Amino acid sequence: METPAIGSISSDGGDISTVIEAAFKQYKTLLPPPPDSLLLENMMVTAKGSLDAFHRYYVSCLSEAQDEHGSRLAEAAMLEAHVLQANARATAAREKTLNASSDVEASLQYLQKPEGGYTSGLNGSLFRKHDLILVEDFCSELEPVLVRLTEKAVDPSYMHGTVAWDKRQQCKERDRGRKMSISSDVTFMSECDLRNERRELLKTKIRKPKAKPCHMKSLGVSSMHSPTTESKLQPKEPMPEFVSAPSSILFHDFEVGKIYQQTIELKNVSNTMRQCRVIQPISSLFTVSAGQFQGEAGYVAPGMNCYYPVTFRPQSLDDCSDVIRFRSQSGAVIGVTVEAMIPPVKLDLPPILECGQCLVGTSKQVIFPINSIDGRQRSFTVSANTARSCILLISEESEANNCLVLPPFSIRPKHFTVECGKRVDLEIHFEPQNRETAECGIILTCEKGKSQSFCVTGEGCIPNISILSLHHGQLSSAMSGELADLSADHIIRFPELNPHMNAHQVLSLRNSSAIEYSFKWMLLEPNLQPAPPISICSTETTEHEFDSSLFVVDPSQGRLAAYDIKDFLLSFTPKRVGKFDALLTFELQCADVSARSTGKEASCSDAQQSAAATFSIFTLELKGSCQQRQLMLKPSLLTVAGRISMGCTFKQKLQLVNMSLGAVEFCFETVNSPHIIEVVPASGSLGKDMEVDLTLSITGTIPGRLEVGLRCDITGEAEPIWLLVQAEIKGAEVIIEEPCLDFGLVRLGSEVTRTLTLRNPSSLRTCWTMQEECGFLFSPSSGELPPLGTALVSVVYTPTHCLTLDTVLGVDTAHGGSSSFLSARAEVQEPSVCILSCQLRVCDSYVGVPGSYTLSLYNQTLLPTEFEWGCLEGKDSEFVKATVEASRGILAPRGTLEVVVTLTPLTVGELSDLSLPCYIDGATEPIYASIFCKVHGLKACVTIEDRTETFADPATRGQLRLDFDDSVVFAEATPTSLCLVNESAMVATFSVSVERLAVRKSAPAPLTQQPKSA
Repeated sequence: METPAIGSISSDGGDISTVIEAAFKQYKTLLPPPPDSLLLENMMVTAKGSLDAFHRYYVSCLSEAQDEHGSRLAEAAMLEAHVLQANARATAAREKTLNASSDVEASLQYLQKPEGGYTSGLNGSLFRKHDLILVEDFCSELEPVLVRLTEKAVDPSYMHGTVAWDKRQQCKERDRGRKMSISSDVTFMSECDLRNERRELLKTKIRKPKAKPCHMKSLGVSSMHSPTTESKLQPKEPMPEFVSAPSSILFHDFEVGKIYQQTIELKNVSNTMRQCRVIQPISSLFTVSAGQFQGEAGYVAPGMNCYYPVTFRPQSLDDCSDVIRFRSQSGAVIGVTVEAMIPPVKLDLPPILECGQCLVGTSKQVIFPINSIDGRQRSFTVSANTARSCILLISEESEANNCLVLPPFSIRPKHFTVECGKRVDLEIHFEPQNRETAECGIILTCEKGKSQSFCVTGEGCIPNISILSLHHGQLSSAMSGELADLSADHIIRFPELNPHMNAHQVLSLRNSSAIEYSFKWMLLEPNLQPAPPISICSTETTEHEFDSSLFVVDPSQGRLAAYDIKDFLLSFTPKRVGKFDALLTFELQCADVSARSTGKEASCSDAQQSAAATFSIFTLELKGSCQQRQLMLKPSLLTVAGRISMGCTFKQKLQLVNMSLGAVEFCFETVNSPHIIEVVPASGSLGKDMEVDLTLSITGTIPGRLEVGLRCDITGEAEPIWLLVQAEIKGAEVIIEEPCLDFGLVRLGSEVTRTLTLRNPSSLRTCWTMQEECGFLFSPSSGELPPLGTALVSVVYTPTHCLTLDTVLGVDTAHGGSSSFLSARAEVQEPSVCILSCQLRVCDSYVGVPGSYTLSLYNQTLLPTEFEWGCLEGKDSEFVKATVEASRGILAPRGTLEVVVTLTPLTVGELSDLSLPCYIDGATEPIYASIFCKVHGLKACVTIEDRTETFADPATRGQLRLDFDDSVVFAEATPTSLCLVNESAMVATFSVSVERLAVRKSAPAPLTQQPKSA
């Protein structure tokens, strides 16, 4: 694990927000967001009077959580302030020490751990309380590194510099890009010069940030850069012994972990064989291996060469240099400079990355293309320049997104590679939070250790848009009591219009800033309220409507260039009658698009990203009203006096007057069926307060009443105006001469014929047709009447059932002419006769005794009716003989006829199944008279001394006795009385005889034999 650099926190600018966020991360995750203070106060007041224990407990817990959250935020703020103060003190102490060190000894003391720095200013107990670590927890104590320099009192002559040495130094500077010439002459240096050179070289490595030794990097020392002062050596001996080839060695484009090797060739330019000994360089990065000699014992013959391999083992990508010295037998020293460096990075980026202006609260993204000028593939890392940036905030999220956050800037990508022939876009996201100029420094560090510093600048601003003028109108304010949106800055009033008319006003806006904006007009529904001061008389009561389609802004959205004046066309097009209001809001978003040059062909472009923040610059209330078009048609109702003959054209003059606010276009419809009605001219345009004369033409094609509403459409009006036309059309006509057709009394089943006379009173040839009617037959049923002609029509009426006919017969004329009608009457009846007493009851009748009875026939119709009596019918018809006087005849209309029926019973008993039919002419069924007879037989009785014996009663036979008592004298006639009585209505014959009786003188025996009756 690499040891962190001491004082790294102080060099970053003092922002330790990431440390605080990491320490209090659990509180952000576990604790809910703090509620609104006013809401919590209201909840606490409500909980005091609440009867719900859970409610009160919940509110108390919520209050404690809010207090705990506030205390922890206060502790975090206090800890952050403490760390920032310690960081500031450490930075001030380090800068003071750095400014005080001017020589090697001060530099050696600077390498030691400073006292009273960042660590001494921290409160260890406060850090331990919040589980934070200190510098002592991860930074171990390092012993200061001291470089011992060998010093001698007297410098030998070979330690002094020569002319060739100076030339080689110039060659080295030229190879580094400093345009110095070099020479390959042999250089001899004294020991004092070598010691001075080593001292200067060590001072350069300590002071120069890019050339410090690898073992000093872990100390985290940030040394200030100061150029190395080259000591000028004076030549002592003119003749060199060895010449090196090359005079200097350069390692470039190296990588850590690899080994690089080059060879130094020394050539003996003297006249004698000489030996050469190598002095190893100070730095451990360079190593000189054993020399390769062609002779023995390390001798180099005159003109011969020896070779020394030089090995370079890089431990970092920093530039480093050293000197390899070779000493000959005579003490002469030749130095070969060895350097390891990576060519500086050459990017086509300007030193100042200008983001331009951006609206406060919005964001802007600027893209800078990066190309490698030297054509080499390089990997870069973007970091903050702590000398220029005040605050550095790099969160874990930004690291994961390959983004460097330097509020108000964020740079992406943080790590990138520029390939040969390809371009990488560096995106700078600028999001200002206030109205000021922001600036921060960044460093692009190459993978080879080279870096370049850039400055990122941007300016936060606010929109500066003003209303320049309003053509065809003026900005006004709400009048007293007027319904208006009080939040509107101005009111734009449109003139009063009719439906579908247009009114335009031009609004000019000026952009007084250097930013191009993306604008958008928003139409909203206004919140109408009476404008103060409010009085009862001035308060507006008319209802206002909102319809976003009535107001149009052109263009409704687009771009407003910097320092530009743009005109907007405001249009009001009402579609219906009423008063309309709309709230027009002008909203802006930054949309700056520009092009910048980096000094060469490459360019970068700025693209404004759509940000969530939108600026509402001003609000305008648009007011407009619409009234109905006023047109008057004279007359609006046309009634034609008299009757118009069919086929003739009637014309009438009309007048149309326009009383609207503007010109109107009218169009009358043309009626072609069933009548032809048209207006000439049918369409046209009528200016304001103008009138036009029209002609109405009516041509009747069908006789009858004409009532037509002629529509006139007005352009832009939903409701048309109407012209009501009333007229009477006269067509063909047929008159029936007879006022009534009376068929009189008609017997059902018979036919009655009458004659009609038809007459044509008009001068037109007329075709007529009799209307069909049930039971009527017309001959002819249709025909054609010449002008003033007549025709006879035979009407035959054949009834199908009985009724009292009272109907109407009609005659229709062709081509829709008027019809004529005639009343037809008839009384249709069929014969109908009834027996007034349909039952004949005979209670006392006797067998063989005829009886006469009367039946009455009644004619129920007005028709004379023939009748005929039939024979008796029924089961008992054979026991009765019936005869009818006037068995046939004719009944007069509504007449009554009495018929005598004689009945002679032939048997004794009740005869109930008897009916006498009567047949009526024209009737399908006869009528019947029901007869009931009760027939009695003979009934007689014998009376003897007040005793009566009925012969008809068999039970009494033998009980009647003629008793002479004891007064009978033998041989004398004893008289007594015997009376015979006939109690029936029939004639009975009788005979009386005495049978001889034997008389004994004994007790009377009972009578065993009845006397015979006659």
